[in-house]
Amino acid sequence: MRAVLRNMEGGFRLTKKQVKIVVCILQAVLVGILFLPSANSGDSGGAALNTFGLVKKYSDIGHNIDALAYIMMAICSPVITALSAVQLRERKNFGIGVCLSGLTSFVHAIFYTVVKTFMSGSVTVNGLHYLIILIALINLFIEIYGFLLANPEEKKGKKGRPH
Repeated sequence: MRAVLRNMEGGFRLTKKQVKIVVCILQAVLVGILFLPSANSGDSGGAALNTFGLVKKYSDIGHNIDALAYIMMAICSPVITALSAVQLRERKNFGIGVCLSGLTSFVHAIFYTVVKTFMSGSVTVNGLHYLIILIALINLFIEIYGFLLANPEEKKGKKGRPH
């Protein structure tokens, strides 16, 4: 796989630093998009609800723990991913980012599917959740790319082990 990445001439290539910057930007977008209207209360002409309003309505119908778990994952996962990209060493930060990005996309998909199912009469979900899931998946692939860029062989050479 590394040979394929090295032989890409004139293709799309990012440095590790650029990958970290893109990851941090995508995480900020994921948190910021939670404030955009993602559903309408009642029929299509009802009041616009952002994700926090949608979580509040979901909590009001008796799913308090589910709503709390979702909102904690929706906020904490991007924050931890962005912090790990900056704070941890290369292989670890991209590995944590891959896991959290996959989990983030999974959690958003489950929450919006459950909301569309259980609250179909009182809430109309627009297509913003597809964008949220798409951004999380794009971030997942960028983290995988960064993980492949991080070269564990550099450390082996420093410790005196043969290559």
